Amino acid sequence: MQLRAELHRITLALAILASIFCASCCVLSLGFKYQAARTKLKIYMQDLEGWDACRKTSPAIFRENAETVTECIRNLDAARQNFWVNRPTGQLVVLFVLAGLTGAVGAYGAVWAVLWYGPLTICRFIRRLAHSPAPRGSLRGSKVVT
Repeated sequence: MQLRAELHRITLALAILASIFCASCCVLSLGFKYQAARTKLKIYMQDLEGWDACRKTSPAIFRENAETVTECIRNLDAARQNFWVNRPTGQLVVLFVLAGLTGAVGAYGAVWAVLWYGPLTICRFIRRLAHSPAPRGSLRGSKVVT
């Protein structure tokens, strides 16, 4: 019984560590996506501000690069339509919390499943192998005549 209690404590500790690790990975993954979307929007806004300054200082160069400016405006509109940029702060917080909780619960359950059901499945597999009938042509169970 002592061994079972010790195994339970070890499994619980591993499950908690895995939960913390998975939750932080999920939150960081969402954070990187959010930061990339915000950075892309910032870059396109700075690019458009540069073209606006060019339009004010030298209109001839601005007219020559009208296609590039149009492409910059399209990129800025696409960046403004991004899922991560359009979310209010409250929704982002909820998404981050849900990602963390989902990762934690998934990792906790996975560790318990692997450490408790895995050995049971392996034992059953070994028992089936030991009790399976011998294939034809094998030496197992054959009598040797001397």
